[in-house]
Amino acid sequence: MLCSPDCTQHKYCIDPVTPLDYLKSGGGCPFAPSTCEPCRAFPELEEEIRKTAERLEGLLSRHRALRTEVNHCHSPIIRDLPVEILTGIFDAYLPDDYKVISLSPYRRPTLSQTAIPLRLGAVCRSWRQAAWLTPSLWTHVYVSLNKPYTPYLLNQYRILENWIQRSGSLPVDVNVFENDLHVNDIDRERVKKCLQLVVQCADRWRDVRLHVRRKWHQCLFSFLSQADGMALCPLQLRKFEFTSHGEDFQFPPDFTIKPQQLDIAERWPGRLNDLTGLICLRVSNWSWQECLEVLRQAPCLVSCHFIYVKRSFVADTLAISESHVLHNSIQQISFDTLPPSGLQLLTAPCLREFRLSGEYFKEADIPALSAFLTRSRFSLARLDLPTREFTPTFFISLLHELSALEHLTLNVENDEEMVIDPFLQRLIATTEDTNCFLPRLEYLAFNGNNLYFP
Repeated sequence: MLCSPDCTQHKYCIDPVTPLDYLKSGGGCPFAPSTCEPCRAFPELEEEIRKTAERLEGLLSRHRALRTEVNHCHSPIIRDLPVEILTGIFDAYLPDDYKVISLSPYRRPTLSQTAIPLRLGAVCRSWRQAAWLTPSLWTHVYVSLNKPYTPYLLNQYRILENWIQRSGSLPVDVNVFENDLHVNDIDRERVKKCLQLVVQCADRWRDVRLHVRRKWHQCLFSFLSQADGMALCPLQLRKFEFTSHGEDFQFPPDFTIKPQQLDIAERWPGRLNDLTGLICLRVSNWSWQECLEVLRQAPCLVSCHFIYVKRSFVADTLAISESHVLHNSIQQISFDTLPPSGLQLLTAPCLREFRLSGEYFKEADIPALSAFLTRSRFSLARLDLPTREFTPTFFISLLHELSALEHLTLNVENDEEMVIDPFLQRLIATTEDTNCFLPRLEYLAFNGNNLYFP
């Protein structure tokens, strides 16, 4: 079969009926007409080739029809299923992790791993027609920039073009990622064409996950700012997830992103977008002052996860207030590093869950932590807390204030029996009176190695 006009690797292509154009380049036959035997034989041979090609196409068509008939004969149940049931089976066949892309740079999905709808369509003609007409199969768009070879990007562009078209008018989840961060010989024009293709359906974006270097997310945002209508209204997203491999990230200045969930695994982005609808926040490598600034701008925030909170304020791109934050919507907060005295600037009267891993927990953090938990004692139902640095008396008195606690997880180190023993004895000695210790506790867990219980 003939290769594509855009093909750049002809040595891998098969072309059994190559046109005989080399005769024309030589100036034609030098002999008188009808006197050259080879030239007289060409028309007859070419006519025979044409007829043979037509016959081969007919045989291939009959072969496809016969295979369809065999599939119908061997699988009558599948053939008789209504299209609605068949498409429902297709949706149920999708694995749970098909719709979720990890931000880990070492676990990037490949085209073959994400092309499940294409595999379904390759089974038979009936399945292909059903899959092609099921928009819900095509709502998860993956763009891989990890292949530097032009044929891969060209093939991906053609697949994306049909993929996005088959998603119909449904919301789509866009995932753009790089595997190899050290590859610099990527065909930039091919990459830009793939990004432009994704931008064409920006009005239907639901979740956006970017795991690319800064130059590519800037390129994508540049295309977004040039799209019709994007500068006039905010880009409404269910989730915006971003990491750029340690490079600085800046929100695009030409338009506004309004996410419900925000996940940024990079440094403080400076100018923040419209966070009035933000519900879930997950950030890392930010200072506590920067985290508080987000809390001030997100009045509807329910869940916050702060990873690697810095102990010094380094942002100089935005003046950040040092005023106290009273947040009436937050129900869940988790830290792996407690900000020094930073919790004194926060009050969360509706807090239901507080989690602290305690890897860098210090004795100096206890007063601020105790004061914060005391302010939230009436509603706090779950607490994950390290026992390190606590004295037994202070630890028990702190838990005694949390009368609504239902779920308690303690992170215990090997040499902390002096805290755990008095706690367990106090728990065992609890009576049925109204002032008992942790009256609503239903779940108690201990995390640690080589734990000892008396």
